[in-house]
Amino acid sequence: MAFRFVNPFEIEAAASWLPALFSGKASLIARLAAHSRRLGEVSQCLEGWRTSPDPQSPLYDSLAKDSPHYRQANIEAFFLAIENHHCQRPIVENQPSCVLPGDVVIPKIPPLKAALVAESNHRHPIDGNCFLVRGMKPADAAWLLALLNEKESEDWFLARSKSLTLPRIGLRDLRNYPFPEAPEEVPGWSSRLVAWVEKYSHNAIRLFNLQKEVDSQVSEFADFSEDGDRLASGVREPAVLMASDSWLPQHIERKYQQRLMAENGVLRLRDLAVKVNLDARRLKDEPSAQYRLLTLKEVAGLYLPELEPLLPATRLGRFFAQPVEIGEVLVSSLVTNPKIGYGDPTLPESIHPIDHWQRLRFADTPGAWALILSSPALGDQFRRLATGSAQQFATAEGLMELGVPHIDINLRKRWQERLDELLAERRRLDDEWQGLRLEGRQMVASVWGIPWSDMKERSLT
Repeated sequence: MAFRFVNPFEIEAAASWLPALFSGKASLIARLAAHSRRLGEVSQCLEGWRTSPDPQSPLYDSLAKDSPHYRQANIEAFFLAIENHHCQRPIVENQPSCVLPGDVVIPKIPPLKAALVAESNHRHPIDGNCFLVRGMKPADAAWLLALLNEKESEDWFLARSKSLTLPRIGLRDLRNYPFPEAPEEVPGWSSRLVAWVEKYSHNAIRLFNLQKEVDSQVSEFADFSEDGDRLASGVREPAVLMASDSWLPQHIERKYQQRLMAENGVLRLRDLAVKVNLDARRLKDEPSAQYRLLTLKEVAGLYLPELEPLLPATRLGRFFAQPVEIGEVLVSSLVTNPKIGYGDPTLPESIHPIDHWQRLRFADTPGAWALILSSPALGDQFRRLATGSAQQFATAEGLMELGVPHIDINLRKRWQERLDELLAERRRLDDEWQGLRLEGRQMVASVWGIPWSDMKERSLT
């Protein structure tokens, strides 16, 4: 049986006799506690915005319903993964829970990730399931990010959690987190990290602004429905009912919409795109094969990330053998939450998409068409294409019936150029990020006394 002797000073510094604090990865932090500062000594640790929808509750706030705010899902390792609504002007301002540049945001519920708020991030409040660490010098904030984004920190917080079924990070534990002195290399590294976070945030905002411009054009595209939630009167015509192979309301509505679009000369997706997944070959299951596999969850904002080769959790027979090619547009068959991916000119090699993606080729400006298809204005059309008992997925043939607007070729070329520029910049930032992440991890390993060979192979996310 493995055991270790615990120094009395470690127990005194930890203010706990919990065995989990002095074994495993958490013990690396517990050993530093006796001669380290505590996070609460060098910063303010604040809770996020706690609200209630109940008007009778003391936590009720009439602004909460319409106010954008950051959630745990927006916290990635080192940066905030913003969404479109985060680019709006803040509704709630000048509150302690509103983020400020230089703040470090942390979720209360594992997995533990810590992100830095950039100057270009709007000052929205952060959700009550998160913490704000405020008032740190830039070098200290960057060093805190390097420490918190390692598994050892999560294990330390979990060891101190009082709940086994739903472990949470407590405010008191956050304030007592051991914060060792930073190595001398941190100030130089931190300035590059802060600059990277700012460039990353600015890139995301510019992409959302481009999408907003596209949305304004697509929203002018005629939506022939009288009410998105009720059948239009024309649906009740016998000819419409008889032409439908299903009498489910949304299917009848879909047929009616398609008939109106045909009468008005609206373009269909099948008029513009050619399916390229006619080759049905799939990857073959091999015991130790590692591939870059693209599922729906990996794609956000059209960008196809550079994935690490992994042993698949899903059987390989679900993935196309032919990798995604430059110029391809991927359309998810999950139409209740439609996603669009685009193979930009800087696309990495050998990314194999799962068969939930429909793979399309356009004669010109594929990136611009990807932007158009990702517009929320087409969301109702996508949802009406759902089939089956679950009413979540669409068939490949159904997706090709999607109506799309006429957009001037010169405007599409301008959108194409801007999109390719933004995605190329994003990929350069991803390459730069890998170097910064490894550099920070190396400094953490030296302070915690972990052999570099044990840390360098960890995932960078």
